[in-house]
Amino acid sequence: MGAAKVAFAVEAVRRYGATLMVDSVAVAGPLDAALYEARLVAGVFLEVDTGLGRTGVDPSSAVVVAAEVSALPSLQLRGVMTHEGHLYGFGADRAGLDAAAVASARSLVAVAEELRAAGHAIDVVSVGSTPGLAAGPYVSGVTEARPGTYVFNDGNQVRLGSCTLDDCALTVLARVVSTQRAGTAIIDAGSKAMSSDAVSADTGYGMVLDRDGLPLDGVTFPRANEEHGFLVGAGTGVLTVGDLVRILPHHACATVNMWSELTAVQADGSYERWPVVARH
Repeated sequence: MGAAKVAFAVEAVRRYGATLMVDSVAVAGPLDAALYEARLVAGVFLEVDTGLGRTGVDPSSAVVVAAEVSALPSLQLRGVMTHEGHLYGFGADRAGLDAAAVASARSLVAVAEELRAAGHAIDVVSVGSTPGLAAGPYVSGVTEARPGTYVFNDGNQVRLGSCTLDDCALTVLARVVSTQRAGTAIIDAGSKAMSSDAVSADTGYGMVLDRDGLPLDGVTFPRANEEHGFLVGAGTGVLTVGDLVRILPHHACATVNMWSELTAVQADGSYERWPVVARH
């Protein structure tokens, strides 16, 4: 674990009493050493891999890793957590997605029960994903859900059936700057405005809507340069230079990270400027 991230984690514990996430002694060891030097003690969650295959300890190894982490003097094991990012792969198969969310939660609960049997005080069993929110958190033994995208929702959640278009609160307002070629309209929002993270297998940079937030039929957003987006399709024929369109991002989280400020528009038309913090 890099020195900068260790220092950031220690400062988060110092200022906010943050709980940290670990999945191995390789991660926990440097944190413990830095916390010990700072005379701090931090609660930690053991991250468990329940299907994503990214970070997280394999469930079969959780008891061993938990014992190793608990032996460190400046870390206190408080719970277990997981992120079910693999649920995005189910696409329109909502029944399969919900079943996978339940299976993921049950796997995490089983790990918590094994850790308690081994003598660990596991108070928190935390699942986390927006597509799994309708099913996973309701498995007996789960104490917490950490959905993130649901704050705004996005194109992926619409396609997964987690929300409707009316539930989506975040769009990027863009202006048409060129219509030189038939079937193509260029907008002033490219990869720097949208990010290139689509999360799912769906292609493109976002769903194209009109200024009022209604889908523009026959228009897609398959390509982007840094500052320009390419809208293509027969529906672009209605667009002229100066027109405003809204782009509903596939992945709201990554899009928010591209901006230093959001404009929050209220129902009465008034608005506020919201700074974006904790960007990476």
